[in-house]
Amino acid sequence: MVKFMTDFSKILTEIRDSGINDYELAKKTGIERSVLSKLRTGKRKQPNYDIGVEIMKVYTEIKKK
Repeated sequence: MVKFMTDFSKILTEIRDSGINDYELAKKTGIERSVLSKLRTGKRKQPNYDIGVEIMKVYTEIKKK
């Protein structure tokens, strides 16, 4: 079985580059800014399922634009 890992560091960087800072993303998702920072910098490799879903909702939203 092959596991695929989503690169949340890249995704969070793209979200930030789109104009949404960590404060705004934390407000939209309910995720602590420290968790977002650790994921973006690679100090934390993968989020739990619920955090991943919330990040992907915002990522999908910015990709539609």
